[in-house]
Amino acid sequence: MTAKLSAWPGLSGDGGSLITFRMSSSNRNINGRAIGKQLMNKIMDYIRAHANNNSVIGLMSAKGKEAFYTRYGFMIRPDDRLGSGMTMW
Repeated sequence: MTAKLSAWPGLSGDGGSLITFRMSSSNRNINGRAIGKQLMNKIMDYIRAHANNNSVIGLMSAKGKEAFYTRYGFMIRPDDRLGSGMTMW
């Protein structure tokens, strides 16, 4: 079975202190193949090499996928200290 790769990461920021990234997938057939893990490892390598020590890394997770990102050091919000992340469409 051949699956068309339809996952891609994207990073944006202001040069180091604020970095926002997104990872999208439009093909459910690639789930369970560790492609997301490989992409995240590359993204985290890039962030470690280019972010400042006081950088804020922003991420919006798809519902139910939050645990995937916690293994990379992201925290689920809201928590005792921080409120919910917010979006505007």
